[in-house]
Amino acid sequence: MLLAALALFGTGVVYAQLLMLPLVLAYLHGDATAAGFASTYSLSAFYSFVLLLTFALGVAFELPLAVLLLLRLELATVAQLAHYRRHLVVGFFVLAAFITPPDVISQFLLAVPLLLLFELSLVVGRLAGKG
Repeated sequence: MLLAALALFGTGVVYAQLLMLPLVLAYLHGDATAAGFASTYSLSAFYSFVLLLTFALGVAFELPLAVLLLLRLELATVAQLAHYRRHLVVGFFVLAAFITPPDVISQFLLAVPLLLLFELSLVVGRLAGKG
């Protein structure tokens, strides 16, 4: 279980570093330039932003373990989680809207992996007989 947690967190960190951060930083730079501002960064603010986004995505990628924990503790069944799938789709996109810049692409780049991880969790839950 610890190995899975580390692997999922590491996957989230790599996803943040290789895909989300370059996109978000390019968007923020382009937005500032379009508004006529010079892009100046405080080193501490930049590092805080990078660490926060990286850590947030690392934690977000722990979703399968959270779902499997709910199933193992019998707080929910696969059928119940599947029934509320639509609510989670909206929730993931609302979360993505708060975490990412206000462009649709970065919101999709956060919400879609969360949806895929959730669906993977349901499949693993069914295979483990927790449904």
